[in-house]
Amino acid sequence: MAEVARRAEKVGFAYLWVPDSQLLWNDVWATLGAIAVGTDQIVLGTNVTNPVTREAAVTAGATRTLIESTNRRFVLGIGVGDSSVRIQGRPPATMSELRRYVSEVRALLRGESLSGSSGRYRMVEATEVEVPVFVSATGPKMLQLAGEIGDGAIFVGGIDEASLEYARENIAAGAAGAGRDASEVEIAVGCFAYLGNDIDHGKRLMRPYAAVFALRHPELLGDEVTAPGTEEQLAFYPDLGHARDWEAAIEATDWVPDRVLDDFCDRYCLIGDGPSIRRKVDGLASAGVDNLYVRGVHSYELPLSVLEGFGQHVLG
Repeated sequence: MAEVARRAEKVGFAYLWVPDSQLLWNDVWATLGAIAVGTDQIVLGTNVTNPVTREAAVTAGATRTLIESTNRRFVLGIGVGDSSVRIQGRPPATMSELRRYVSEVRALLRGESLSGSSGRYRMVEATEVEVPVFVSATGPKMLQLAGEIGDGAIFVGGIDEASLEYARENIAAGAAGAGRDASEVEIAVGCFAYLGNDIDHGKRLMRPYAAVFALRHPELLGDEVTAPGTEEQLAFYPDLGHARDWEAAIEATDWVPDRVLDDFCDRYCLIGDGPSIRRKVDGLASAGVDNLYVRGVHSYELPLSVLEGFGQHVLG
């Protein structure tokens, strides 16, 4: 990861996000520490930690360490908890819990005291700086919460015009309710990426994600297709979107209609050769996207092809 981060920094990426799901990947804070030592400019971030598996004081302490070791090039990405909590059968945090969590982390980093069962407590040698907090948000209520309390939002709800406008409208509504200017909230728009000449192969790689998309929105299937059960019944550990055997996941989701796969790829993915991806990215920039968060297909392989492809054709 440290070597990949150095390469990402060299080819021109501005941000590098590391996930926090304790049973799926290496520890997020140890990984970020290793990356911090070997990089100089790239902004590092959690994508994302959560209030369920990381209490506020622990997150504040880890954040302080990253702020110091990176000379403040750190962004704290926070969500309600997805794979990190679902895999243990634990419920995600509520919106009110997330709101309180962000407030507590910020207060501790500023050196303020909080009330506990045994009295007041605070962080010794707090940073006394404001770390940017990005809230992971897809649904309207979470987007509004990001507008209310976030310095940024991590939005993975689509890169098409309608989806981007939906995100902006909800973030603006949350910001207005809190008396804030929506322009203060940066939006990191996420998508899956495949750079290559074989478009059909690129789409095929996205089929398990399209299946999750269809299972969560069964109306997309219409009457012509019946999904073979729910996400849980497909029996991929820990879930279909994080399947260890991706080829098996592709084969198990061959029931996804091509039209649904095409729709998913259009809305959530960048697929094509270098020049076509560059044109699409330029189009997103023209539409106001200034923070594009790109993801590889596989959960347990480093996104080297995406890194090199973007470095050669998009960022160069």
